[in-house]
Amino acid sequence: MLELQKVSTGYGGVPILRDVSLEVRQGAIVTVVGANGAGKTTTLRTISGTLPLFGGRLRFLGEDLAGVPAHRRVERGLVQVPEGRKIFSSLTVLENLELGSYTSRAKARRHGSLERVFSLFPILKARIRQPGSTLSGGEQQMLAIGRGLMALPHLLMLDEPSLGLAPLIVRDIFSIVAEINRAGTTVLLVEQNVQQSLALATHGYVLENGTITRAGSGAELLADPYLKEAYLGL
Repeated sequence: MLELQKVSTGYGGVPILRDVSLEVRQGAIVTVVGANGAGKTTTLRTISGTLPLFGGRLRFLGEDLAGVPAHRRVERGLVQVPEGRKIFSSLTVLENLELGSYTSRAKARRHGSLERVFSLFPILKARIRQPGSTLSGGEQQMLAIGRGLMALPHLLMLDEPSLGLAPLIVRDIFSIVAEINRAGTTVLLVEQNVQQSLALATHGYVLENGTITRAGSGAELLADPYLKEAYLGL
């Protein structure tokens, strides 16, 4: 579904990613793990089209994305849920969700998408008229994921969904991500929470200093002695 071949990019001419290659197959949950500053968010921004390529190739559903602007990528089903939620705090829960379905394809199916989101996150239906600013951190993360689902993604990219959340809420968020995947949405997840994200993953990559250093199934990476020592403290 998604393929990065020797992708390099950065900010202001300063390279952050160097020759990053990875793939996401349809129906999978692929996790990219790494420390803060490793380049995980930069990877997602490059895929989304908010950062230009310095070099390499990026393909989605067989199409080369070079020159395709970010909003056109969303129309093609490539949707990112940003780090830090980035909800519209002055708008209601319903308004935030409706903004997620701005494309013509998603707008035509808005009612069914709302029902799907409310079935995944019943608390959002209970808060439907509340401003986003009144929600807890966990509820805001649910709203951000729900807004992403409203765009009818073929590939849903999640940037640090566990960031700043209590352990019980993190468990619930990962459980919902698994449910979204079982319902047919492919997921690309970037996380610092190595244990839980790799336990969820079909396949995983380790990103360090802008370079992929390890790859394998989630189970293989969790059993890797280097990861156990460097990331899990074992």
